[in-house]
Amino acid sequence: MYTPIAPAPSIKDQVLGHLATIFGSHAQTVFDECGGSAIKLIDMLRHKTGCRWDLFRAARGIHEIAMLEMAAKGPAMNAPATTQQFLKHYLSTRPFETFLLLHLDARNHLLAVEELFRGDISGCTVHPREVLRSVIEHNSSGVIMAHVHPSKNCQSSVADEILTQRLKDLLVQAEVRVLDHIIVGGDSCLSFAARGLL
Repeated sequence: MYTPIAPAPSIKDQVLGHLATIFGSHAQTVFDECGGSAIKLIDMLRHKTGCRWDLFRAARGIHEIAMLEMAAKGPAMNAPATTQQFLKHYLSTRPFETFLLLHLDARNHLLAVEELFRGDISGCTVHPREVLRSVIEHNSSGVIMAHVHPSKNCQSSVADEILTQRLKDLLVQAEVRVLDHIIVGGDSCLSFAARGLL
């Protein structure tokens, strides 16, 4: 069962939460000074923190690993909002197209996250044979496919829809459920399942 739940916090709220950790009650002021732009915030942090910038980069890397660990121990990926929140954190800062699989057990708990293909800013080639190999290696009962659009436009293309159907048809033959294909575009996500495109 794949049922919708309440929407995840907005990117703005998440950024303000992170800024509050650094600047306390001045977080909103700092956010406003940068016009709400994450690019300007990063630039400002880089200049204000100097050599401590490496600490931020290291923290980001540890954060990604911690997210995977929490997702593996946390609730099942049974709702689009849960999955989308995870994927927005994990993928939204990628400067290139990336295609990944969330490998799930029979109860939709996360077994692994595997980044299968990387492209450039405008596209990514996905090889169905490699998707099938990955699913068999992880002994997945189900998968959620995802990719990021660095352009921040999360609308699906005809090519996205054809690929999704092709992969679904392939995986059904291997008795693997395809729960969703989610496109991440900045602060937004498109769920193929929610749109009836699966």
